[in-house]
Amino acid sequence: MRFLIDKVVFTTILLMVSLPYARAIFPVIGEINVKSHMLLFLLIMLIINFVTQKSVDKFYLLNIVGAVFLIYFCVSIIFGSDLLVVLYQMFSYVPFIISCLIVVVGTTIRYELLSKWIVYAVALSGLLAMYLFYFNTQLMPSINSSEANFSWGRLPWGGSVNVLICLGIVLFSFNRSSKSMLSIAGVLIGLIGLLLTFSRTLLLVIIIITIVWLIYAFYMKKISQHWRLFLVSVVSSYVVIYFDMITFDDNVLSNMNHRVLGFLTTESDTSSAVSTRKLLYSQYYDVFARYPLGAGFGVPFSTETGVSYYSDVTLVSFVLPFGVLGLFMFILYISKLWSLLNLVRMPVMSTEKVGLKIVIILGLLISFNDDIWSHKEFTIVIALVVSSFVNSYRNKKKEY
Repeated sequence: MRFLIDKVVFTTILLMVSLPYARAIFPVIGEINVKSHMLLFLLIMLIINFVTQKSVDKFYLLNIVGAVFLIYFCVSIIFGSDLLVVLYQMFSYVPFIISCLIVVVGTTIRYELLSKWIVYAVALSGLLAMYLFYFNTQLMPSINSSEANFSWGRLPWGGSVNVLICLGIVLFSFNRSSKSMLSIAGVLIGLIGLLLTFSRTLLLVIIIITIVWLIYAFYMKKISQHWRLFLVSVVSSYVVIYFDMITFDDNVLSNMNHRVLGFLTTESDTSSAVSTRKLLYSQYYDVFARYPLGAGFGVPFSTETGVSYYSDVTLVSFVLPFGVLGLFMFILYISKLWSLLNLVRMPVMSTEKVGLKIVIILGLLISFNDDIWSHKEFTIVIALVVSSFVNSYRNKKKEY
């Protein structure tokens, strides 16, 4: 029963990661939010898995998360928040709840299998995003096919942050032969898609993980064994520039000059974006000042760009609704991921453990500009990868 549920959960997550957008357009049916249905299905399957297990890891994390959400749900309803708005806002935290369940319940899927297919799924997502945006816009969901996306020429691919996990998996697997040409090709495709989003935050993180990997590889004296990975960034950059030849208005080079080179040389005008951020942060502070113990559900985070119950900053997403308890809940989740990795004490798996820890650290860095821990599938994928990594360690430990 346990293994069957784990396979269903793993397959569902792979399908979810493979889809470039939350919504998809189907013949006759029309546009449907497929990922919302997948999240609900995953939540149900993981709850069943948790309930049917005879023994699970200490689940104080789930106790705290469950208690916090239940208390603030009841308080929000008592103080008159609209039920539909409350449920909508609560549902946006389902990825975080799912990741907590995965961390507590664990998985029986082998890390060698899981890590390989995660890379393939992210590559497929990037391919589909590029195909729809550049060659078949009729099949793009309406929310992603806005005129702004086309005028900017920036690929709208929400799954691009998952490329960081792929890099952590492939770059730091020094002690096993996981660097097949397919894995390298998957990372290459993911990097091309990520570069085409022209996200300065993600570009900075990719540069950091590459530099850290180079230093670590030299330290481990493994650099000569992985020369093929040097070609990945070079080829990715070339392909991105070549894309400029198939676009009609030089969007790629324009974005490169304006968003990246211009930003580095302070020639890019970011005053508008900065002023908007300041207004949002000011409103976040006002909400926190009014509700130091947490505003609960149904209270808007901001109204600057319309009534919003969402923030691009992870800490804001946890602190505004839940106060100090939200911050504690998030820190507890991260510390649980970290402590699981610390259980792995096998030399043959040490470099991969370092890679996953670096992914978590860089994920926290990203979270100051993009909330990837509460509302996005990144948190589900990293929880599954860490749980599978620990499971493989325990299995190898039994063999010795």
